[in-house]
Amino acid sequence: MDNIYLHTLDKTKCSGCRACEHACPVNAIKLTKDEEGFLYPAFDAEKCIDCGICHKVCPVSNPPVKEEIRETYSLQHMDEASLLKSASGGVFIGIAKEVIKAGGIVFGCIFNTSFEAITAETESIDGLEKMQGSKYVSSDTSDSFIRVKEYLEKGRTVFFTGAPCQVAGLKNFLRKPYDNLYTMDFLCHGMPSQTFFEENIKYLQNKHKGVISDYQFRDKTLKGWGHVTSYTINGKKHYEPGKLNAYFYGFINGYLNRYTCYECPFRGSKRASDITVGDFWGCDVNSIDTAKGVSFAAVNTDNGTKLLSDILKKQFAITPVTIARISKENGTINSEHKDCIPEIRKKIYKILYTLGFKATRKRFLIPKDYFIEKIVSLLPQKLKKTIIKTLKKL
Repeated sequence: MDNIYLHTLDKTKCSGCRACEHACPVNAIKLTKDEEGFLYPAFDAEKCIDCGICHKVCPVSNPPVKEEIRETYSLQHMDEASLLKSASGGVFIGIAKEVIKAGGIVFGCIFNTSFEAITAETESIDGLEKMQGSKYVSSDTSDSFIRVKEYLEKGRTVFFTGAPCQVAGLKNFLRKPYDNLYTMDFLCHGMPSQTFFEENIKYLQNKHKGVISDYQFRDKTLKGWGHVTSYTINGKKHYEPGKLNAYFYGFINGYLNRYTCYECPFRGSKRASDITVGDFWGCDVNSIDTAKGVSFAAVNTDNGTKLLSDILKKQFAITPVTIARISKENGTINSEHKDCIPEIRKKIYKILYTLGFKATRKRFLIPKDYFIEKIVSLLPQKLKKTIIKTLKKL
């Protein structure tokens, strides 16, 4: 039973998906947070019967069958309200609504009242709003794999959305295909820990002397599609450009990721999901107003084709595009290249653990051009775009 975190203690071999925990027939495995706030399995040697099931279901140690991307499209939801609440083109909400209307169940990531990112389920359209929008945190799948299996065995249609490693973990946990299961992952760039995000929340609450009631990593209301973070404290909404938000700055530069993210076996053009979605940066489709957000969708399976033909064409402006066009700004869609772990990563988590978030932010998470970015952020969006276009021509 080599090549698995349980036995090698190699953190690059575990994504924290919980497949091993839920598959263990004697409940010998339990996931707990390490000193950085990431979930890792620990096993009870007295309970363990060496059956090897944990190894079989581990998606890193034993990857599921992955399909080559078949078709790629640009998509934008035609409903303005749905588009505004989505991080980019609104693919999730479009599919999820149709699944629920047809009597199915949707699983997706939400923030609970403590701002913990968890996989939740809903059978109501109202329950989908919390699942909308990007959440750049290492989320906890909780007992969702078990719940998905229960619904599938009852013949219910399930639409499961999550990170590529979570979809792969679910597929391995189920150990057989289900025609009534539809899965969607996203183009993932790695995930910081829940603990780091919680420290970010505490820092902002102390700074503004209040309690955060809402947090959006990608808020379109101020400057449209892009990287503007917003949070609401005591009824007042605050906006920060991504580069000026310490947590987002650390995330976008890859300083805060889980160890396995740097060697992710689920990136590239072979996917475990039915559909892969992501931001279509650099989209040049003339019929789409890219300022409002646009997604790409990669179809990987027959079920993915069914979702696209039966659901998306009813609600979306769709244009076929090549994977080459998408990969210009989204290189990980067709690259299996592994990233080096930044030297700064260990320092960041060590300082966070010993001195707290404020000291960590000051030392590592303020860009050198902070004041330039601050000035640029105050410019009107149209003027900013004009300047960028002019500079590109020089």
